[in-house]
Amino acid sequence: MTGGERAIARLVLVGFMGAGKSSVGRLLGDRLGWRHIDLDEEIEREAECAIHEIFAREGEDGFRRREREATRRIAHLPRVVLTPGGGWFAQPGLPALLGRDTLSVWLQVSPERVVHRLSDDPGLRPLLSGSDPLPSVRRLLEDRVASYRQADLKIDTERRTPEEVSAWIEGRVRPHLISDSS
Repeated sequence: MTGGERAIARLVLVGFMGAGKSSVGRLLGDRLGWRHIDLDEEIEREAECAIHEIFAREGEDGFRRREREATRRIAHLPRVVLTPGGGWFAQPGLPALLGRDTLSVWLQVSPERVVHRLSDDPGLRPLLSGSDPLPSVRRLLEDRVASYRQADLKIDTERRTPEEVSAWIEGRVRPHLISDSS
């Protein structure tokens, strides 16, 4: 594990949409006894509408503003597994809001797997509109991969179940987690 022997108060799972962040985050939160926070769900609750509606009304800039505000609201919370949207980690300054006691884990996935996993969810991913989303996925992933590489840990989710991914992460981070009394 990188980052020295720092105590970990929060985990943030980063990666492209369809990498399994929300599924793994829920399982990992349960395994650790920590709260799982899906940042998009927090934004939807605050906005009282779905992410795709925010994009339609306010554009990507409006969504990113809401994303930053939601991150600030939860940045101080300990014992949290955070799962933000796919573009969150690439937004300047957002990861730093969570502090040095946060460990990031990149859930890697190929563009082809993303399209396969999201094929049951057409139209609800605003950045993937169109009849052939694969070129958009490739372009967006290429734009974000340099940011994702900055994560403290990485795991390929291509052929692993969410259970396997969450167990792998738990095994690497458990010795470094803050205690309940911290």
